[in-house]
Amino acid sequence: MSLIKTDRRAWSKLSHYVQERDGYRCMLRISPLCKGYSECTDHIVPRSLGGTDDLENLQAACYPCNRYKGAGHSFSEARRGD
Repeated sequence: MSLIKTDRRAWSKLSHYVQERDGYRCMLRISPLCKGYSECTDHIVPRSLGGTDDLENLQAACYPCNRYKGAGHSFSEARRGD
């Protein structure tokens, strides 16, 4: 588990890997405006809540779903609408 913030070059590589792994599809699918395809990489457990940049904590997402989830909720909380 990595607690060190990832530098830009490493983040770019991680993000690219996550996008490919998830087939460039939005894994969240929680916003009414979901596009279905990914545009960014999301932390399942946000960094603000102790989440890491480990691959297990990253998923592809579209911007509307990533914003809908926000930084204050994990994926499961966002799904419930908390």
